[in-house]
Amino acid sequence: MQKKAARRGQRALAFLLCLLMVATLLPVMGASAAEGDVSATGVELNKTLTLQNDGTYAITLEAYATGTVTTTTVTEPVPTDFVLVLDQSGSMADTITSYTYTEKTSQGYSYSSYGNQTLYYKDGDAYYQVSRYEKNGKYYLRYEKNGDNYYLTSNGSTTKRNNANSASGKNGTIWTGVLYTRTETSQTKLAALKKAVTNFVTSVQNQKYANGKPVDHRIAIVGFGSGQDDKQYNGYEKGAFNYANTELFIGSKQYNYAQGGKESNQSQVASTQYGNALQRVNDP
Repeated sequence: MQKKAARRGQRALAFLLCLLMVATLLPVMGASAAEGDVSATGVELNKTLTLQNDGTYAITLEAYATGTVTTTTVTEPVPTDFVLVLDQSGSMADTITSYTYTEKTSQGYSYSSYGNQTLYYKDGDAYYQVSRYEKNGKYYLRYEKNGDNYYLTSNGSTTKRNNANSASGKNGTIWTGVLYTRTETSQTKLAALKKAVTNFVTSVQNQKYANGKPVDHRIAIVGFGSGQDDKQYNGYEKGAFNYANTELFIGSKQYNYAQGGKESNQSQVASTQYGNALQRVNDP
């Protein structure tokens, strides 16, 4: 009897200790979030007390997060060193021509209304000049592509068949649709290169971090062009290539790769100039 009483006392004591343990945990859990309440903090808390076969109690405590994980990616530019190698050979004085095509308002065209205009039809990404054509009293509008004639049709498309769409009179509408005018612009290769470099440097200079601070990019510029090779020049023998027109640009100064280069206003490139080649596009 005494042993049974002792066992009951031990179980009662164990149960009491378990209750005391849970009681000591309650304030801590209450400070973070109430059990089962996930609306405020997104943390789920659960606790259970289970009677075991040997008369003891098992306490289970659970704590886990709920909700959605949000990942934010911020893309920032990285300071970069650029080296531009620019062609400054004699051919850069040659002229290049570029064309700008401007869309006209869609309208109907007859043999007479088209007249002597110079207009262009857009086929894919290319433009082709449209011309008038008359055969056996029939009037057409067409353009040439890869050696084949394409005729404008009444539905706005084109065909190779010269009888696809025509007008029996000069004033009859042959085709209705959009044609283009063309504007021609000519400049030297060197002028085009200067514009391209200026636009590139400006775009690099305008790059900024999210806080508005400019990115510390650097740019070096090298002008390349071999010297004369058809006669002796600056000590070089006839037929020997030299680099009298190849220079390193630092600010407004040019440093030539060959002593006394005809395009240079400075002496031969030295280690000091190489060290200063990369120039910041923004103040540090």
